[in-house]
Parts: sequence; structure tokens; C-alpha cells
Amino acid sequence: MAKAKRMYGCTECGATFPKWAGQCTECGAWNTLTETMIESGGAAAPTGRA
Repeated sequence: MAKAKRMYGCTECGATFPKWAGQCTECGAWNTLTETMIESGGAAAPTGRA
């Protein structure tokens, strides 16, 4: 089962961050980061010999 991961995206410039902050460090806008849940995981890459 995939685990959901929180990401925060700036509504002004579209930059994404793993942690929320009051100000976007890319464009400098204040209070523009919104939380988004992203499912991580999926099919694992094969390892070893087939």
C-alpha cells in the first residue's frame, strides 16, 4: 500500500516544498503555500538477476 506524502505548493509561482513555511523561498510571496497529499511508492524497481 502506498503511503501519502505531504507537499506544499506555492499558489503564486508553483514551487513545491517538503515543509510548510510562511514565505515561499522561490518568489518571496507570503502565505501562499497550500498543502497537497501525494501518494508515494508504487511498483518497486527490480533488483538482482532475473
